[in-house]
Amino acid sequence: MARTKKTETIVDDILATEKPTTKKGKATTKTEKTEKVSEPKTVDAEKEDLKEQNKQMAEMLKQMQAQIEQLKAESNEVQVIPGNNIIKDKELINLINDDPLSPDILSSAKYTGSVTGSSGLKTALIQIGSGNEILVLSIGETVGDSDWELKEIYTDYVIFRAGETTKKINLS
Repeated sequence: MARTKKTETIVDDILATEKPTTKKGKATTKTEKTEKVSEPKTVDAEKEDLKEQNKQMAEMLKQMQAQIEQLKAESNEVQVIPGNNIIKDKELINLINDDPLSPDILSSAKYTGSVTGSSGLKTALIQIGSGNEILVLSIGETVGDSDWELKEIYTDYVIFRAGETTKKINLS
């Protein structure tokens, strides 16, 4: 059977070893180079090595794909922070100060949409007042300092409650 390059003897790196010698009664160290020779690999052993390399490469590919997906998800992330319920409209502020339960507080309110975060927190975007301010409210938050609390958020409407009174505002 003729030998191929694959089945030839594989020579490892040359290893340096130190052997003590004596010269005229003085101990010295001499460095000699020796070669370590491994046994020739069989075709089956090489196939196994290639299979193992393929497995490792497949695992690396999976990890890289997971990292790419994570980067894609993070690059599309938007953070909406609830609690932006500060009202600047002076008329609305006076109305809230006079009667925090007044249904007129929500008379100009428009439900413009909702956002659900990755944690599941849903927030509603409410346009209110003559200056068209946008409030970002989550369930349980109030419109400014009024008693009107956001109770429910749906795709096409929201529900507010003040005392025993509820008000439904449809998506605009």
